[in-house]
Amino acid sequence: MNKIYLAGPFFSKQQVQIIEQVEQALAQNPSVSDVYSPRTHQDGQAEAFTKPWADEIYHRDMAAIRASDAIVAIIDFDGADRRILTSTSS
Repeated sequence: MNKIYLAGPFFSKQQVQIIEQVEQALAQNPSVSDVYSPRTHQDGQAEAFTKPWADEIYHRDMAAIRASDAIVAIIDFDGADRRILTSTSS
């Protein structure tokens, strides 16, 4: 049984839908015992979106990568969501 780290963007509705589809496909794969999706592990002890929170999430994600047998990466990011993030964070 394999432990999978699922890497990919989850900043827009479309990206979340894609990640969810891949999570479901991996969950149905009998050779996969566990899927770590950073999207579902954003609950740090520190206040969200602060440096201590970011450090905590980073270290948690890195531990999950080291513990995984394989990384599945969604790399179809086309930059369109960058405009959405920029316009909402201004």
